Amino acid sequence: MSNSPLITDILRESIYMACHQLIYTSRSAFEFVETDLLNILNKAQSANYQHRISGLLVYHAGKIMQMIEGDEADIKNLFANIRRDSRHTDVTVVLETDSPKRCFATWAMGFAMSDCSNGPLGNQPFYFSLDDIKAVCSALKGEAGETFLGFLDS
Repeated sequence: MSNSPLITDILRESIYMACHQLIYTSRSAFEFVETDLLNILNKAQSANYQHRISGLLVYHAGKIMQMIEGDEADIKNLFANIRRDSRHTDVTVVLETDSPKRCFATWAMGFAMSDCSNGPLGNQPFYFSLDDIKAVCSALKGEAGETFLGFLDS
């Protein structure tokens, strides 16, 4: 079995467990370069793996949308840290709910951005094109998928 923080036995066990989900949007305080994003994602994946948090981060036209899902206390603690992060502004919760199962159970943190990456991000197993993410979100039932699709179409 893989030891990757993307797909793990620990997160696999959580696929059909109820979880707390939070989706937020924000604006980047500056234009991220790929190495910045790669560092952020590697740290997030490691921390998320330890706390059994899964999710998806999308960077699109200077805006960010992220879903984090897991135990409610862990999600609230993580979001408090996210809200204080000076690398983005206008942090707004767009959906917070309890769900009977995870949307991104095997992703410690999946990632997509509007500019297709040929650099260091494009070679990562957690990197997806926007078309891939649209297909995944189209398959999701309910508000979470609709929320991401609305963001991606904006």
